[in-house]
Amino acid sequence: MHKDDKICEIYVVLDDATPIAVEEGLQKSNEGTRYNLRTQSYQVHQIEGSPCGLIDVESRNLSEMQQNNNAEVEDESDEEYVGMDVGTMGDGTENTGSSDEDSVSKEVDEDLEIESEKSYHSLYNSSDSDDDEQVEVFEGEIYEVDEDNPIIEVGRKFEDVYHYRRSLEHFAILGEFSVTYIKSDQRRVITRCASKDCPWRVHASRLPEEGVFQVKTMHGEHLCSSVNKSGNKMATKNWVADRVIEWLRNEGEVAPSELRRRLMEKYRVELPYHRVWRGKEIAMSIIHGCWDHSYSKIMAFKEELVRRNHGTVVKLDKVQQHDGWHFRRIFISIGACSIGFLTGCRPFLGLDGCHLKGKFKGVMLAATSIDGANKLFPVAYGIAESENIESWTWFLSALYEAIGMPDGLVLASDRQKGLEEAISKIYPLAEHRTCVRHLYKNFKKKFAGNILQRIVWTAANAFTTTSYNSSLEELKVVNMRAYEWFLDLERKREIWSRSQFGTIAKCHYITNNISESFNAWVADPRHRPVLDLLDIVRQKIMEMMDKRRTLGAKWKGKVVPFVMKNVRELSMGLTEYQVRRSTDFKAEVSYKDKRCEVVLNERKCTCRRWQVSGVPCVHALAFIHSIRGAKWEDYIDDYFSVDKYRATYHMEVAPMPDMNEWITIGDDEPLLPPISRRRLVGLEK
Repeated sequence: MHKDDKICEIYVVLDDATPIAVEEGLQKSNEGTRYNLRTQSYQVHQIEGSPCGLIDVESRNLSEMQQNNNAEVEDESDEEYVGMDVGTMGDGTENTGSSDEDSVSKEVDEDLEIESEKSYHSLYNSSDSDDDEQVEVFEGEIYEVDEDNPIIEVGRKFEDVYHYRRSLEHFAILGEFSVTYIKSDQRRVITRCASKDCPWRVHASRLPEEGVFQVKTMHGEHLCSSVNKSGNKMATKNWVADRVIEWLRNEGEVAPSELRRRLMEKYRVELPYHRVWRGKEIAMSIIHGCWDHSYSKIMAFKEELVRRNHGTVVKLDKVQQHDGWHFRRIFISIGACSIGFLTGCRPFLGLDGCHLKGKFKGVMLAATSIDGANKLFPVAYGIAESENIESWTWFLSALYEAIGMPDGLVLASDRQKGLEEAISKIYPLAEHRTCVRHLYKNFKKKFAGNILQRIVWTAANAFTTTSYNSSLEELKVVNMRAYEWFLDLERKREIWSRSQFGTIAKCHYITNNISESFNAWVADPRHRPVLDLLDIVRQKIMEMMDKRRTLGAKWKGKVVPFVMKNVRELSMGLTEYQVRRSTDFKAEVSYKDKRCEVVLNERKCTCRRWQVSGVPCVHALAFIHSIRGAKWEDYIDDYFSVDKYRATYHMEVAPMPDMNEWITIGDDEPLLPPISRRRLVGLEK
């Protein structure tokens, strides 16, 4: 049959040949029926040269209409597929309707009588007879899918079967029902409501000419109750990934428990924790790339980093198994950091580890110093399987290769597992300080109370042995067992009070806050794959070095602004201090009932603050200000000079190209992920 003959069957021609709108003519031809006519997919225009003003009504794609005449309708034999997994189904064959002219005419008429429903479900009544069942069949437009609120209706087109199934699953969740796939392959998807008593069905198939997927029929209305309360099975891990990916992109890290709460609040569906966790893992892989593949590029990253940055030390520890080499640990000390530390920073390092938050278990170990302006300065960082004697010994051995043993080196820690043993082995001559905040936290578990707290912190802040012993004597009177607890620390030679600090490092910190600051600084990257984590930290260091190098170049004067501000504040009220000179360099400085001896040329005061901190104490400032022409800047330790600050940041961290441009030297096999170090699901609630 000629296609024009088919078109004529939907022309509207009145006896008097008076042109009218298609919508009007169609409505008149269906008066008394309960259907509204859908005409939005047709184009209406006057046929040029037509004497009677005929209306030409074209389908947007006539070939699709002809294809739909052979609509794929599932028969009762399809019921054997109900409840089967998609992966276990055979290809099967589709049953097609009659292709004779009467059938074509009937299907076209049905197409004109379809109810246009824009609600969440397209609802149709069904009778007991399959022949009388009301089925929506329509060839529609290609719509841009609303991923957050998809519409499943007859005529709706989707890019492919993947996007259709994703949209159908989300459509079902929003409608609080579940579906069963009767047939599902690359050519068609036939589904029904999972509730056996519910007649709702939908059939979609691929349009060969366009390559898109289109909903062909939908019939029945939902008679089932909500299934979201019991954890809708349509809310798969892939569905979770689609829903949470933007939250993770915008916020960086959201705990699975929080994602679970948000999904419940927005979509009214309760999900098990492990499904949300796995969905988050998929989303993170989409955002940041494959976690496993990240390890395969570490060798190239190491070689590129060393090649571009002079003095860089990178150590890699790997384990061989039957399937290849597996990643174990990595240590990185960029040349600009290690050299900057040795030339400009005080010999003080905070050691600490923090847990990785990604797919695989592990910890990030770091050695962090402070510059002359009291800002954190990363010296080395790396990744290990956990904090233990072996991993810390390996890390400190690599650190020793990078920086050696600077004079007066101080190592501060939070009493991490295995670190004390590793320090005594690799850095036996270093001064190992214990963070007072963590020390008191352990003390408080046995000895609580405000009085004990005050005594402990007073002892920690004491610069002299006399003041320290005075605090312990007070503690002895208040609580003998608490006093014995601190005596045990002395027997272990733990250093936690300023009275025990050496005078070379010029750092009077009693906590390890510098390491805590570094952990917060790398909080976001710790949720990323290992290569992203290492590279992002490198980028952060690169930008930090550049900004501070630029800042230091602008400073004028001899001393960094941070110290100048502190000295000015400390010098307020010096007139209340009485200075009695012994020589040009020695004096007694009294304040109320206390007196100190100050020796300027040796930069000493009996209060010991000057010796420990490197900045003149209030007694020394009082003496300096009493001398005509003397400048307090001349008595500041060189670690706080602008020259030292500039030396700290004089080297640059070289930029790196895209990883595809990294040069790999040698035939080393790509590394595999750590052995049995995958983060477990379900432990976090």
